[in-house]
Amino acid sequence: MKSFETFGIFVQEMILVALFFLILVEIRLLCIQHSRKRKAEVMAVNFLLLIASYGILTDLLSDYLAIWEGKNRLLHIAARWPVGFLFFLILADNGYLIRRIRNEDEKYKKDLSVYSIKQTLDHLKCGICFCDDIGQIVLCNEKMYQLGYMLTGENLQSYLLLKEALEAKQYSNGISKVGKKKNLYYFPNGTVWDFRQEKLEDPSLQGYIQVLALDVTNLYFNSEKIQKSNEELIRLNKEIRKMYECIDDQIREEETLAMKIRIHDSFGRSLLAVRQLLEEEAEPEKMKGQLKTIRQTAQILLGNMEEVQDENKESITEKAEKLGITVFVTGSMPEEEYQKLLIDQAIMECMTNCARHAGGTRVFVKITNNKVLCKVQITNNGKKPAEGSQEGGGLTSLRKTVEREGGKMQVIFSPEFELILLLSHEKDREIKSSEEVPVKILNS
Repeated sequence: MKSFETFGIFVQEMILVALFFLILVEIRLLCIQHSRKRKAEVMAVNFLLLIASYGILTDLLSDYLAIWEGKNRLLHIAARWPVGFLFFLILADNGYLIRRIRNEDEKYKKDLSVYSIKQTLDHLKCGICFCDDIGQIVLCNEKMYQLGYMLTGENLQSYLLLKEALEAKQYSNGISKVGKKKNLYYFPNGTVWDFRQEKLEDPSLQGYIQVLALDVTNLYFNSEKIQKSNEELIRLNKEIRKMYECIDDQIREEETLAMKIRIHDSFGRSLLAVRQLLEEEAEPEKMKGQLKTIRQTAQILLGNMEEVQDENKESITEKAEKLGITVFVTGSMPEEEYQKLLIDQAIMECMTNCARHAGGTRVFVKITNNKVLCKVQITNNGKKPAEGSQEGGGLTSLRKTVEREGGKMQVIFSPEFELILLLSHEKDREIKSSEEVPVKILNS
């Protein structure tokens, strides 16, 4: 195989250039190891390779100059080596150096050095800064430097400068304080930052202060949207309540008007019938039915007209349709007029409460009649009453009306809502406690 001295100038120069760059790589590796304080044994191996490469380069370079200047001199031994062997040495040394440099980089990433903490802090999305007891910054990441420059208009160098900027009342560079908290700042780039300052509690760090800046942009704007939505919901809720109140007043007026019309018609028909019987000089026995109706109507008129709500089945159906309630009645209505009026009023009140408070759609009415009394049980399919629920104005008014007519009323809130009426078939007869029957809630 041909040696270095027998090849042309192109091959010789290529070998010399390759050796030169190989020496540069070896020098770089030694500098890296020295800066990272590697062991002397490891550096010694690389230093010997550098000396060997340098010796081979100088020998070949001097022989290269002698050959091409035409000087007759004894060539160095390296010039007589086969070119293939020289290339092998260069490639092997180059592969070794590349591997060593990669190992150094991987080891450096794993090692904790003076710059490791700083590099880690620079990768954080938040800003962080540590100051000593005299206000001098000892550690600060890039994000805090950026925020500090936007706040102060100059490079951040001391804690006092940052503190004065945070406590300023006005800003001329587009920064402003936002929100209810004092430490929220809106920046011109559309971000919102939360600045927090606290003293470090470790005894070895006494007097040191940590300043932290958190990006709360999404949290701030989402909370603003939620607050506006809540205000809109409160406004709509108030309007809905007013609407329900208006609906209730309208329904009560319609109920009262219908009751007055019915009483007026009933009273008029009864008087007309009595007049006809008197004109015909009928026997008193034939007048009992009409007199009974007149008596009941007069008693209602003497009572509280607004509390006794008298409606027929069609009127209850109309109100149920307005409220979106379906009424299921089990059993038959009693014959006594005053009992019908009280039952209708109880159904009306329970329908209103079911729609307004329980959010239900069905009201169940069970009517049980015996020789002594009429028992009415009213339930619904709405949600259970809250703990500690009490009677409202409507139920209290109903109770007074029932008790005035000699009946009894019971309201149960737990486990489910149930209203129970006990009405005597004899209007003036007061119901005793022993006549009350056990409560049984209807299954919906």
